[in-house]
Amino acid sequence: MNNKVIVFVLIVLCALFIGFETVAKAMSLTTHNIGYVLGLLLFLLALVYGSKNRS
Repeated sequence: MNNKVIVFVLIVLCALFIGFETVAKAMSLTTHNIGYVLGLLLFLLALVYGSKNRS
């Protein structure tokens, strides 16, 4: 796949994890903040992957 597509998919997954975590918090479910952690890790992975392939 194209590098831009991979970075885009990682950022979309990041947004989904953070969105699901926010909805779960609004519904008073116990999630142990795993969505925020996974979203942050995916965003950092997208940053590293995008910058690594640009140079």
